[in-house]
Amino acid sequence: MLRENPGSDNARPSCFAGPAVPQGAAAELVPAGSYPARCKALIDLGWRQEEFTDPKTKATRKSWLRKVLLCWELLGAPSPNAAHGPILSRDYTLAFSPAAKLRQLMEALRGRSYADHELIDPAKLIDQPCLITVVHKAGQRGPYAKIDAIAPAPAGLTVPRRPCRPSAAPRAPGRPASLSCMLRWVLDGARGPSGERVRLEAARLGGRWVTSLEALRRFSERLTPSVGGDDPAAPRSAASRRRASEQAAVEPDKIGL
Repeated sequence: MLRENPGSDNARPSCFAGPAVPQGAAAELVPAGSYPARCKALIDLGWRQEEFTDPKTKATRKSWLRKVLLCWELLGAPSPNAAHGPILSRDYTLAFSPAAKLRQLMEALRGRSYADHELIDPAKLIDQPCLITVVHKAGQRGPYAKIDAIAPAPAGLTVPRRPCRPSAAPRAPGRPASLSCMLRWVLDGARGPSGERVRLEAARLGGRWVTSLEALRRFSERLTPSVGGDDPAAPRSAASRRRASEQAAVEPDKIGL
């Protein structure tokens, strides 16, 4: 989901706007070459499970990684929409170690390395000028254009700004929930205001769990106590019910029944 930047003019088309393509029409490829470009969107793709092969042991393992997508507008390349140039994108793992591709890109574009413990904010890439090299690759459905390299804009190269809105994926305020926390909500649930166990609705799809914003909203509503304080009494635990049953069996003996 994308949210317009505060104060932006909603009458202008976003960088993703384009004409409807007739059925059966072939997609136009961006010609291979180098183009001045600007980053127009940063999209949070969420957590994904990816498989890796150890180059030494050849063993495979799976790991959960948070991914983001950077979208770049190519300026000077032919485009079916006069409002903006063609858009190409590349996904990155949201990681900030020296070997992380996203950090290396940001260091290359700003012209210096990050110091230890210096804050790295990918949102600063929005509207960042650069020079992008495009190549053509063969795919199952035919050739497609792909970003081959992203480099700083050479000195003297003018990278114009188009009248389209840069966009960034929204981020919820406060501390984000971790993957392990989300899995606990799905598998174990959380205790509701009445003591019942509330679980986050989710479905198993392939090798991962998937949920929705609607399910998160229902989960939050069931965990939120009513303002009037008229929540039903918390259900008794199994141990509490057993003690009550034993007490009820003892009472008649005390009165001689």
